[in-house]
Amino acid sequence: MHLRRASEIFIDETYRAPDILVGGGQPSACALTAANGGRTVASLATRHLVAALEERCRAALRLCLSAGETELRPTLLRLDYVTTSPARICRLTAWVERVADDAVVFAARAADDAGGRCEATIALAA
Repeated sequence: MHLRRASEIFIDETYRAPDILVGGGQPSACALTAANGGRTVASLATRHLVAALEERCRAALRLCLSAGETELRPTLLRLDYVTTSPARICRLTAWVERVADDAVVFAARAADDAGGRCEATIALAA
């Protein structure tokens, strides 16, 4: 892994959550069952935001892989803070906190105009 390049990663983009996660559509019967009768749709929205943050970190880190390195595997995914109300449009940001021999630790955040929605720590290894 090109460590210097990896250490310079910074992600900052606007993100629109799917309508189904923020009350813009009726969840299917399967989603309602998975969401415990619809009571935890906010939890599903948070998981979706964390997954979106992780995918952005993976995509940026893939550009730093050395020849022969093809896989990135998560070694840590920790949710540090979350609010319960989902945001329709938010800002996804992530930056590198630490770089090791084969792993990179990101601090990641999804926020809207009202403030933070979730903050996570994401570690990926080659």
